[in-house]
Amino acid sequence: VYASSFSSNYSVNDESLDFAHNTDYLESGSYTMDLSGVFWTDRPSESASFKVIDSNSDIDTTSPPPPPPPPPSGGGGPIAGGRPDKDPGETDVAIIDQLPQEDDREDLSLHESAEEKLPESPEPTPQIIPEPVVKPVQVGLVYDDFDGCSAQFEMNYMDTNPYRNDTDKDEVEDCDEDWIYDTNPIVYNDHFHHVGLARMEDIVYTQEKPLFVGRADFNVENSYTDSHVQLEIGKTDPVTLMGMFFLELKEDFNCIGLSEIALETGQYTTRLYRDGEQQEKEIPLIVDTEKKYTPLQVSIPEGGMLNHENTRVFIGGETGEDYGVVAFWTRDEYIDVSATVADYRGEYYLPSPTTLEDGEYRIYVYGLFHEEAMMVQTNYHIIDITMKDGVPYIVENVEKKETPTWKTAFDYAKTQMNKQKIESLHNAAKQANPMYLLSYGIFFTIILISYFIVWRKD
Repeated sequence: VYASSFSSNYSVNDESLDFAHNTDYLESGSYTMDLSGVFWTDRPSESASFKVIDSNSDIDTTSPPPPPPPPPSGGGGPIAGGRPDKDPGETDVAIIDQLPQEDDREDLSLHESAEEKLPESPEPTPQIIPEPVVKPVQVGLVYDDFDGCSAQFEMNYMDTNPYRNDTDKDEVEDCDEDWIYDTNPIVYNDHFHHVGLARMEDIVYTQEKPLFVGRADFNVENSYTDSHVQLEIGKTDPVTLMGMFFLELKEDFNCIGLSEIALETGQYTTRLYRDGEQQEKEIPLIVDTEKKYTPLQVSIPEGGMLNHENTRVFIGGETGEDYGVVAFWTRDEYIDVSATVADYRGEYYLPSPTTLEDGEYRIYVYGLFHEEAMMVQTNYHIIDITMKDGVPYIVENVEKKETPTWKTAFDYAKTQMNKQKIESLHNAAKQANPMYLLSYGIFFTIILISYFIVWRKD
């Protein structure tokens, strides 16, 4: 029986049980339930009379009245719903007429009477709930928009939509635009004839020979430097031309390479040259070799093979907490990029941006972190691998490729003059009479024979 807030009468019999219950849960404390309104229906055919014993009623020890006579003929007993008559000789008399005396009976009061003073409810002891231990979530490797840079990296180190691989819809993915092309990934570009080093104005370089990545598409179809582009570096205070060196140029006109000149802490300018063309304006460069940071480490598994799964290659290691990790995956044909963010332990696990076909690859990896309005590029690692049958084998000794003859900035002016001279000679040759050319040929042949005869006589 549940305590009821909306009913005071209870009727209980063998045929129908009516119950009521409280409308809400009971809190801790003491309660009184009045059972004086509960009554029992006599069941003389199968059961005896019952008495409800509680603190609000007296015990009547008198014998129950005799059961009523059976019905005259069939059809069921006098009980609601009908019962068959009992068998002859059946005794169904209640055996509760001899109750213990008042002094001897045990206290059957299950609840306190209404007149009794209820004990004060004890004040609940405040429950001390320990603060949950918040464990930082380890950075996953989910590529939300499949542009190479993870969603967290885009939110921390880029201004792009991490759920769209081409935010400005100009058909070049966000990660490539930001870290290779040096174009704005949130502003539509109708062409990518762009020249410059990517993110140069936003990054402080910590190495004496920094790693540079950029694009050198001067919109030149035919080039005598198909595989390299020149980079000029000059110091700003005092103004000094440090020199020029080559960056490797890929077939997609993107370039990558290390400075061949050791740079001290200071401010510099950079400018790209190719085929007599030059970058429109110089771009500033900041170097700080004394800056403190957590170095980037790359874990090389035993056996000299990088981790891989279904021709997708993974690079793992440690760096600073929440540092960005950027990797450039290069072949002769292209440069691709992937990036992620290290977790709260500084651990990172970076996959290649796409599956890798069999062939030779060079991977450049460096760390990155925020410092006020600038970003700082940490140390870098270079890993050479050969993909064979889908397995990335690490190559320890790689021969350096031959680079073109070293040139200077003066080649720019000389090349422009040479272009005009070559073009004029070419036009003159077109207009020349073949008979005149034959005459000149015979004349020079006679002169050469004469010099040879004189030389033999001597």
